[in-house]
Amino acid sequence: MPKDMRGKLKLSKSVLEMKFMKRSKMKAQAEEEAIEGSTMYSNNISEGMKNAVEKYVFEESYIPFENLIVGRLSFGGMNPEIEKLMTIPQHRPTPVNKEMDKDVSDEEMAKYSATLAQTVAKKFSNSSKRQRKKMKFLKPKEE
Repeated sequence: MPKDMRGKLKLSKSVLEMKFMKRSKMKAQAEEEAIEGSTMYSNNISEGMKNAVEKYVFEESYIPFENLIVGRLSFGGMNPEIEKLMTIPQHRPTPVNKEMDKDVSDEEMAKYSATLAQTVAKKFSNSSKRQRKKMKFLKPKEE
């Protein structure tokens, strides 16, 4: 009998076409598709993705996704300092500073949201709507 890549025995097509072998056929097809998918995307899937530990990957810049080069370039020894910098790997995680992320302090944000809530409440309150005058029919003046 023929064997697949993993050394496992493979059933022939005629045996798999038999009525009582339908489940085995579906299982064999699913295994083949899984193997094809894993070989196709093996270079794009990280270990964290395979173990399903990390659902999301956060990247601050789109540069690694587009395979772009950051900064200045130099070729042929025109600018040796830049060429030294080009040899250093560019992708380093940036440290996160929580104080630097805040543009508005928590107290200011709380005060702003309170006044905003009051403003919105005033807008939608029914008591401040102005009363409309009732329109009356005016008779034309006789001349």
